[in-house]
Amino acid sequence: MARAKPTKMQKAAIDKLVELKGTSVSRAMRESAIPYSPKTAKNPQILTESVGGKAYLKECGLTKEFITKSLVEDIEKKPQNRLGEMRLGAEILNMTDDEEKEKTIPVININFGFINTQHKPSSQANSGLGEMVG
Repeated sequence: MARAKPTKMQKAAIDKLVELKGTSVSRAMRESAIPYSPKTAKNPQILTESVGGKAYLKECGLTKEFITKSLVEDIEKKPQNRLGEMRLGAEILNMTDDEEKEKTIPVININFGFINTQHKPSSQANSGLGEMVG
């Protein structure tokens, strides 16, 4: 099996990710020497799940093992305040409760604003509201 080779764009984005230490993958994709389009950068898995991207991440030392080891070290250093790290660890290990995600109800806020182009006293403006709606 041939070894996957990252593209120049993938290398540039991952190099930026390493340089910015802790930034989002999307930001690294947008700000790299060979930037991805803003639309593409909104989907960082295009980089992180690609064969070439995975190969270069591994070459740079960003492996699952490294992330897991670092996360465990962070958790052990902060025995009192480690909720964020524990959540991240649970997410990495696919231990999150999918039922909780399904209970989220999206809320849509619709605002109907009417613009009055004629200046009328407020009593006249309110009386015209019924005509606009009806």
